[in-house]
Amino acid sequence: MSLNVRYRRPATSSFGNFDKLLTFAVAGLLLIGTMLVYAGTREWFRSYGLDPEYYFKRHTLNIIIGGLLAYGTTLIDYRLLRAYTPIVWLRR
Repeated sequence: MSLNVRYRRPATSSFGNFDKLLTFAVAGLLLIGTMLVYAGTREWFRSYGLDPEYYFKRHTLNIIIGGLLAYGTTLIDYRLLRAYTPIVWLRR
């Protein structure tokens, strides 16, 4: 019997392998940045009769899109990407 067998624990959740401290730090910075964007642009837009939440909505949408793309990249196996790299670069 070989003792070099590696056992893999099943993941308890899809977010089980994320660094919680890093995730909360990034979420906090995104929240602070969003509030700063809103506070810095709302009066200018309001003074010209435009939507004061324009950049707030746009920034929030960009955060959501970025978060979905980042999560999507965690689902892709990098070995699979390595196998299809020649096809993507149109090389043989």
